[in-house]
Amino acid sequence: MRHTHFYRIHVTNGTNELVPFGPEHFQHMGLHYAPMAGMSQLEAYELVNKWNLQHKGEHYVYGL
Repeated sequence: MRHTHFYRIHVTNGTNELVPFGPEHFQHMGLHYAPMAGMSQLEAYELVNKWNLQHKGEHYVYGL
């Protein structure tokens, strides 16, 4: 399974937005940019989990 987008949920008001994985996200995971194919499930989960662990005091929660 491959993912082309991720969710960014605002904690205080509960709004969420669907954000596409961009070139910087693929590069951060060491992958070639492939927007139509998407990011593999393993790398997508690793990236989202990393964001959630790094941004504990922030106003967003990330998910797939």
